[in-house]
This record gives sequence, structure tokens and C-alpha cells, in this order.
Amino acid sequence: MARRACLLCNKYVEELLLRRTTPKSNHTIVLLSSLVLFNVIDLTEAKRCYEACVKIRQRFCDQHYIDAAKFIASEMACLGIAFTTYVDEPRGVVVSYANEKDVPMHLIDSVQENARKISEQLVVTQRRVSEFLNYCLSRYQPEAFRAIISPDPQPESASSLAETEESHKDNMDVKPAALLCGSSNTPELIVVGRDHSVMDAFTEESTTEELDETDPILLEKKFIVKGNRLLSLFRFCPKCGTEINKNRRNVRLTEAAASLMVHYICDNCQGKQCWCGM
Repeated sequence: MARRACLLCNKYVEELLLRRTTPKSNHTIVLLSSLVLFNVIDLTEAKRCYEACVKIRQRFCDQHYIDAAKFIASEMACLGIAFTTYVDEPRGVVVSYANEKDVPMHLIDSVQENARKISEQLVVTQRRVSEFLNYCLSRYQPEAFRAIISPDPQPESASSLAETEESHKDNMDVKPAALLCGSSNTPELIVVGRDHSVMDAFTEESTTEELDETDPILLEKKFIVKGNRLLSLFRFCPKCGTEINKNRRNVRLTEAAASLMVHYICDNCQGKQCWCGM
């Protein structure tokens, strides 16, 4: 299998272990800003990578996405915030995702500050950070994002300390993580009622496409799961983890030759997408 170089670390790895960027991708902004925040890379390196990504699609190692998501998850865990989970009954798996309002504002402020240092025009919001987390959660095993801190640390034995020291020698380029339960100058609001967060003023220009309305009969029909229950699972794009806009007709259920099909529109994947059941 072909091996390609990662733009960030310059290591040649199998292409399956790399992720392609897209120009002006919010995921790239959150990735680089977070790695700067947690002292994995410096600002000069982040600027170099961002400028290259704006010009043409680039490749980053999976591990960089995992590291950034792990540090963000640890910051949330420091405040006692965990991912939301549910059981995907047809597949029999537990699905985890991050709620937009669960991302602490002090973290957004810090990531935003680094983003502005990379480029004055860059904007980071709770929605964009949660979409980045969901993008990673949809591609990698949840165990990869286990918090790097423990809420109730236990005394370490001499042997475990030795192992930790040896591990640190293998990661000399990675500085100690910053932040962990900082404070924010931005007040956090508790909103009661309908969630209007998806109407963020900084939301990317999105498609104006719409789908036809779902046949009401299909919503009550039972396949493997009830139709309306299945549609409720499509809060996020199965491909990239981006939250699907609920304010337009962006999800539709249809049936063709006894097969169940969910049509949806993802702003990040650009255009109409389709999921087919058996």
C-alpha cells in the first residue's frame, strides 16, 4: 500500500492512517489551534501547516487528531463533563458524541486565542469544537479519547513511575499539557427553551438544498427500528460527525424495494448523502 507523508510530522505512513484536509475546514482550525494550546506544536509550525492547507488539500496522521481530541476530552473531564452515549440497536454498538453546550467556554476562549494568532480571520465556537470531537469519535475507538487525567488519582508505585518516565523519553517532543480547568472571561449562559445554537453567526456558508418531506406513514412503520426513532439517530453525519442542521428539511426517510433509506444533507460533506439499511 502507498505511503504518504504527514504535513505536520513528516513521517511516511500508510495512506489509511492519514486524513485529508479540505480548504477552509473548521476541523483543521480546531486541530492546529488545540495542538498549539496543549504544547504539542508551536505557533510557527501551526501557521506553516494552515497556510499549506488553505492552498491545497493536505494529509495529517490519525494520531494528531486523536491527540487533539484527547486533550479536549481531558479538559472536559476535569470539569466532570463526559460524552453522551446511546446504543445503536441495529448495529448493537454504543455510540458516543459531544454536545455543543458541554464544551467549556474557557476552552473555547483559549483555542480561539491561538486560532487568531494563526490567522486574524479564524473563528472558533462551541459548535465547531463539538463537531471536531464528533468527527474524531465517528472514526476512532472511544478508548482512544480516555481522559489523560484522573478525577481521583491513586499513588503510583515505583515500577509505574519508572514506566511513566520511560514513556516520556519516547515523547520528548511533546511538552506538558497546558490549561486543565482554566477560567473564562466569556460568561456561560444557561438557555431554557428551544436551542438556537445552530444559528451561530459564524456558521459557514451552507447549502440551500432541501429534501422532500418524509412520508408520515414511514415514520410509524417498523423496520429494524421504528421510522421516527431511526431518524432521531441522524443528529450527526455518519461520515464526518458534523451536526446536521435541524432547522431545514435535511433528513428524509424513504423505502425502496423493501430497503430502508435515509437521505440527509451535510454542510461539511457538501450535498445530498444517503444511508441504506438492509
